[in-house]
Amino acid sequence: MRLRSLELRGFKSFAEPTKIPLRASLIGIVGPNGCGKSNIAEALRWLLGEQKSKLLRIEKSDNLIFNGTQNRKPLPFAEVGLEIEDFSPELPVLSFRKRIHRDGEIEYFINENHSKLKEFLNYFWQIGITPQGIIDGNQVEAIIQDRGGARRSIIESLAGIEKYDYHKREVLVELEKATLALGQIENLLTEIKQQAEILE
Repeated sequence: MRLRSLELRGFKSFAEPTKIPLRASLIGIVGPNGCGKSNIAEALRWLLGEQKSKLLRIEKSDNLIFNGTQNRKPLPFAEVGLEIEDFSPELPVLSFRKRIHRDGEIEYFINENHSKLKEFLNYFWQIGITPQGIIDGNQVEAIIQDRGGARRSIIESLAGIEKYDYHKREVLVELEKATLALGQIENLLTEIKQQAEILE
């Protein structure tokens, strides 16, 4: 399995559809300041599920969408696509696409079919690709200095622990709902017992 290409359309400074081949074993993206190098890393991070504004360098979600220039109108949405080849014998090429609209609505597609967030992220967890695995220059420095436990966070991400944390959070939410429902049932039973005693 290997990454095949990354495609950006309307994402931050990438107004025009831009396809970046990822076929080499080692890929370096170079260029002058302000040419969009960081936006490429952020696009991949966002596709993989990153939600923290600080790591995406935005104040609100519609900052991800190309905001226009003097000569060009703002775009109504932004999307990022990723192709993976040799995912499995049944799926020689698998494509993922995530689209955000100005009203904040987000759509997910797997092989051009609508998908739910959980199903979308499950594929990446299976192959061990997470937002924390995308490292930029600032993070390299943070790893070296180990600020805020950055080193441990990235090692845990690469080890695949994050998916279990996600499932743990889901289970805890369900457990809280079940506990609340159980409490309501117990209150109802108490009332029914009191009424039964009165009727007796």
